[in-house]
Amino acid sequence: MMRGTAKDTLRSLQPVIVGADILAYSYVRCFHEAYGVQSIVLASQN
Repeated sequence: MMRGTAKDTLRSLQPVIVGADILAYSYVRCFHEAYGVQSIVLASQN
């Protein structure tokens, strides 16, 4: 069994953000700045 480092684990996770307001954008930006990952944003259209 291979064990990676904490950084490897963080790089393999992808955040999923629910919402389309400025708060969702803020979360995506913070995740990218802190961990260098791309997030998935789920939003609805009325």
